[in-house]
Amino acid sequence: MGLTGTDTVCGIVPMFHAMGWGLPFAASMLGTKQVYPHRFMTPDSFLSLMEQEEVTISAGVPTIWQGVRAALTANPDKYDLSSLNRLTCGGSAPPVEMMRWYWNSFEIEMIQGWGMTETNPLGTLSRKVSKRSQVGISEDQQFENIAKAGLAMPGLEIEIFDEEWKPLPHDGEAVGELCIRGPWIASEYFNDPQPEKFHDGWLVTGDVAKMDADQYVIICDRSKDMIKSGGEWISSVDLENHIVGMPEIAQAAVVAQPHPKWDERPVAVVIMAEGQSLDQAAVIEHCSKVFAKWQLPDEVIAVESLPLGPTGKIEKKTIRANMEKEGYKLPDLR
Repeated sequence: MGLTGTDTVCGIVPMFHAMGWGLPFAASMLGTKQVYPHRFMTPDSFLSLMEQEEVTISAGVPTIWQGVRAALTANPDKYDLSSLNRLTCGGSAPPVEMMRWYWNSFEIEMIQGWGMTETNPLGTLSRKVSKRSQVGISEDQQFENIAKAGLAMPGLEIEIFDEEWKPLPHDGEAVGELCIRGPWIASEYFNDPQPEKFHDGWLVTGDVAKMDADQYVIICDRSKDMIKSGGEWISSVDLENHIVGMPEIAQAAVVAQPHPKWDERPVAVVIMAEGQSLDQAAVIEHCSKVFAKWQLPDEVIAVESLPLGPTGKIEKKTIRANMEKEGYKLPDLR
């Protein structure tokens, strides 16, 4: 992410998160100025802090940057962000449309990363230009790069495996269990044996991913959030990122709901942008331009808020639990 001693870094993710294992230590080692938002976890407090402290780089999850974007859109001239030039984003794949918005509006580069507490913490990183061979590529190609989780950090090995633990081709198409190993990657849990989390020296991450010919990792979903419909996998993350590309929609979560014939079907739960109302047909039509008919959400539901975890990530398990508690049924089962 190009952190130096001349930067001012604002870490928004709480210290108990994986970020607390990495960014504060790297910043301290380099002599980087660090500022933190304390308990004031609102977009306006982040923006005020960034302006006052002349922050150059900040780190957060996609929902944080979506909230900040909404605040900037509502008051485009309220904050001076001339010092800010990089935003790192992890926790889940950020929408490309949002990353383009930050660049086009403020020339702020979004940097996508992937990691876990068990990887201490950074596993991959993706910038608009990450290799010498990419110098001079088009802006569209640069955004294709940061749409991916990135390249492995030096010293680490990353692989994708099928259900029989056979390595899958790095062709950008094959989808498998993402595994990682290296000198600082966890090989066991202290006093808590979990053999299913490790295989032959590899850490089994719980993420489902692809790898392309340039060795970029492309996270498809958390294995627990993938939707199995009619024997085929549907990525909730891909649907979410496409849906929030609509200006009428501020945030989206896609979750599986049980179906007696298809096993599971996707349902989209969305927060509308201020002053907008839901047009379900328009959302389905928007998705149909990219996704096959069987991948489309069976229903789109507008809500006032989505449950967030302590790091700001959307808690899909809570959404699923609430829908079960409320007795939700898919449209064709009512």
